[in-house]
Amino acid sequence: MQIQFNVFGSPTETNIHLRRRNALTQKELKFPLGSKIRIELSGQGNGTLTFRKRYHLMEEPPNTCRNFHLSVTVKGKVEFKRLDDYNEVDELLNEYEPLPADSPIGPIGWYDLRSRRKRDVPDPPNHQAIYYEICYWRDGEGDAVQLQTGMAIVDITLLSGLEPDLVHLDQLKNGVDRYIDHYDFKDGRVLLYLETVREEKECVVFSTKQIVPMGMVQPAIATLYDFYNPSVRCTVSYSIPERNAMISKLCDNEVCICAEGACPQINHALTNEMNGSARIDFACYSPIVDYAYRVRVVNITTAGSFDNYQASITELFKMSNKDDGVKVSDVRHFLIQKSCQFQLKEGDEYLVMGQDGTTSDGDGKMQYLFDAKSWVEAIPSEDICKLRKYRSSCKNLKDSMNDLLNLGCQI
Repeated sequence: MQIQFNVFGSPTETNIHLRRRNALTQKELKFPLGSKIRIELSGQGNGTLTFRKRYHLMEEPPNTCRNFHLSVTVKGKVEFKRLDDYNEVDELLNEYEPLPADSPIGPIGWYDLRSRRKRDVPDPPNHQAIYYEICYWRDGEGDAVQLQTGMAIVDITLLSGLEPDLVHLDQLKNGVDRYIDHYDFKDGRVLLYLETVREEKECVVFSTKQIVPMGMVQPAIATLYDFYNPSVRCTVSYSIPERNAMISKLCDNEVCICAEGACPQINHALTNEMNGSARIDFACYSPIVDYAYRVRVVNITTAGSFDNYQASITELFKMSNKDDGVKVSDVRHFLIQKSCQFQLKEGDEYLVMGQDGTTSDGDGKMQYLFDAKSWVEAIPSEDICKLRKYRSSCKNLKDSMNDLLNLGCQI
């Protein structure tokens, strides 16, 4: 059977040729959201075409697994990089360029994936094994959804910096007990093909190797689904021990930003380190900010991996280009990852400056992320500024805010 996919307006076509030898291997294609897709079929045979739309949540939802159940546990010692080594980790990761998820692999490539042996994979003595324990089971026969008795697949996205030990996976496939029917590894994902999923909880364990030390650890997901009825599935997120399994991303439709970077620091106007030009330098020269507001924190909540500060804007020094409708007394959301040692107080005022947000809150208003390129400074109360030893510092802060308001970055 020949299947041809084409996105309207695009000259690129994707062709899939289904034969007996690859009939049980699923092929994943990705298309831009909202695209009109033309599908042409030729030849003989029956097949299953499944469409899936992926979206992102701020908070981890309650257990949505029905009929199927899955757990992923990572065991072993994981090596981490210090925060100041993030750039080095990025350089190491960039040296490996994974194939796109929809790129075909030729016969030689598949043979290499399935027949590689330990002698082909260097195993330096300082690379310790990290083990994945995958457990799966299903509900009893009395449930509403009729389950097929055939094959199921566990699709595991590995944590960044890890690769599976293919020799270990071969042992699971070819051993006497034959724990899995088949496996595939491509683009950081391991697919385990299971003969069936029983009511009794079953577990398989395979080892992975850490290629590079982890810096900004992003949790990953794993999905168990019925091969013949993919709507029967269970998806879970996981991470290394003692790490939040909800990925620290802020997403809005198709736009996502990673929020696992360095944390901001709260600046204090009353310290001796705060010189007269520090605020102007930050706003106008390095790193150059998109917005500058005086805000009062009115509410503090949590959302997934973030602390969410809802703040009323009391003064506008520099208005965001993308949030041009913002005005005094409007409320905006300012988020920071929970892992940061950072806490604002409800009712207090702050001078906040930073980069435009790329996501929106529930009302469609821009929300901002506090990171290393953000300026957050506590504004002392009037009573404190009346004290003799703080008068000069308070005046310096007030002059800086007036300069931003009246002169902007032309000073």
